[in-house]
Amino acid sequence: MSLAMILVTPDRWWAGFGAWAGTGWPSGAAGPRSCLSRTPAETEQQVLATRERLRAGSDHIAAATGVLARTVTRILGRRHAAVLSACDPVTGGGSGHPA
Repeated sequence: MSLAMILVTPDRWWAGFGAWAGTGWPSGAAGPRSCLSRTPAETEQQVLATRERLRAGSDHIAAATGVLARTVTRILGRRHAAVLSACDPVTGGGSGHPA
């Protein structure tokens, strides 16, 4: 890192801060304003229907729907879908332990 960069960076920050000095920090959320890659609602419904029908994990749902397994996991979490052990009768209906 050059000395010029070390000296210029605080100057740029201070100049930007000076623009807000009279009004305070900009208002509003610091997060993204929109999510351009949000999964369409139709796809989310398809994933949820497949989960009910197959009672399977993310990898099996991904193979059946053509949606990436990580996206399936995010959809299930966002929609508060029941954990697999609660859906699978083999595990004892939600006990979390094999029968």
